[in-house]
Amino acid sequence: MTVNQRIEKLIEALNLNARSFSIKIGAKEATTRNYLSRGSTPNAEYLESIVNSIEGISSEWLLTGKGDMFDKEANTTGSYRIKGNSNVQGTGNQVSGSGDCEQQLAIALKEIEGLKREVELYKEMVALLKK
Repeated sequence: MTVNQRIEKLIEALNLNARSFSIKIGAKEATTRNYLSRGSTPNAEYLESIVNSIEGISSEWLLTGKGDMFDKEANTTGSYRIKGNSNVQGTGNQVSGSGDCEQQLAIALKEIEGLKREVELYKEMVALLKK
């Protein structure tokens, strides 16, 4: 399975279409459609936006196809979150707005730092795979 096919599978698993997925990850819809229909290889920035936007997505699965789509540790409830307080479940998006905003911000900032480190590691992996 190619990375393009994994992106398509991810979009389906999140019950989104190319447009809504693009909005969620901060990409242009045309870019996503090019990756899905034309088979263009996604660039590192696009892959990084997916990892930074979809909570629990396994970077290893996205890049290599190994393992599960979502990290088991990140998903204990059976629903997957698109970062920004949108819970993605089998029927679409549900907005959750409960909880202390400051606490949520602190948690999000910690997640961002961890993901930045992880993305850098995966960029190095992608560079090695391209050689």
